[in-house]
Amino acid sequence: MIGKRFGRLVVIEKAAMHTFPNGLRVSCWVCLCDCGKKVTVRQGNLRNGRTSTTRSCGCLRHEPPPWKLNLAGQRFGKLVAIKDVGRQNRKAIWKCKCDCGNDTEVVAASLHSGRTKSCGCYRNETRTLPKGEAAKNGILREYKRHAKERKLDWRLTENQFNRITKENCFYCGVEPAQIRKPSKSNGVYVYNGIDRMDNTKGYTEDNCVTCCGRCNRAKDTMPFEEFVEWIFRVAKRLDEREREERKVG
Repeated sequence: MIGKRFGRLVVIEKAAMHTFPNGLRVSCWVCLCDCGKKVTVRQGNLRNGRTSTTRSCGCLRHEPPPWKLNLAGQRFGKLVAIKDVGRQNRKAIWKCKCDCGNDTEVVAASLHSGRTKSCGCYRNETRTLPKGEAAKNGILREYKRHAKERKLDWRLTENQFNRITKENCFYCGVEPAQIRKPSKSNGVYVYNGIDRMDNTKGYTEDNCVTCCGRCNRAKDTMPFEEFVEWIFRVAKRLDEREREERKVG
């Protein structure tokens, strides 16, 4: 689920289970909305996506319908909206320029929902790329987009990104275990995430290390030195407790 997009929401981490009064427990996920807010959503609601609440943090409900919005210049995947070309079955149609150079006309609602992200060339690319390549490219695009949204430098080359995401976790040594498989793509990409040792700096080779999801959540916004000190403190305390238990035994 991590990394998957549902409307304006991108899943970023697992949340605590939600327990109903009858004892039924369901999975929940923390999602990052395109507006920058985080929201926790039940897994079933994400998959259904029937309301604006589960396609966004709630901001979608406060926006005018797509046919009233001026989308000119906005990017949606590989498409950049150029101009409104009218209505079809009461739906706003926008002429868009694709990164591949083609022009295409798309329903505005499909742009907003993320259902249409290219002129159709993306489907052809995913059929011809090596297994897992399309999934990896999707992760790379999201990292770059999030860096841009947070005004962080992105200076990693594609080769550096490939190497970092395929290495064992810098902190705990666990092998890559996160799985990305976009719909209609060829193969999966198994990877570890990227941690910026200094959270005040951007994505540069000397500031980035491989990091599994668990260590990333534990480190959160802690500086590198503080996090490493905490790791050693926890390990030392556990070792002391084990020694104490042996003496008692």
